Amino acid sequence: STFDQIGATLENAARLRAAGVEVSFAQSGDASHNARKQRQLAGNAVANGLPWEAGLAGLTRVPAEIFGVADRIGSIAVGKQADLVLWEGDPLDVAHYAEQVWLGGRDMPMRSRQTELRERYMQPA
Repeated sequence: STFDQIGATLENAARLRAAGVEVSFAQSGDASHNARKQRQLAGNAVANGLPWEAGLAGLTRVPAEIFGVADRIGSIAVGKQADLVLWEGDPLDVAHYAEQVWLGGRDMPMRSRQTELRERYMQPA
């Protein structure tokens, strides 16, 4: 048993939020290459009591505030950088995907190596 395990529960994010603490999400240690899992971490917290709005804010507004850039990014407001994602479903559910992305107001292509491989190998024989 380690100090990390003492009192550990999946409800900790909800408990912190209920106590007035703004919650954000991060990978521990050298796992920054797993940043794609942030939505899953937020979704797990929501599934265990964190309000949905707080889960989304923990991926958007709260990190922007932590890093001192909330005047430019992190929320949708006049004068802020237009970085937006249109989801086909719940962004906190890993079963859903981004339909479209805009960075700095510019439409981004939704192609990746994964989508190209899918199209290449899913062709009928």
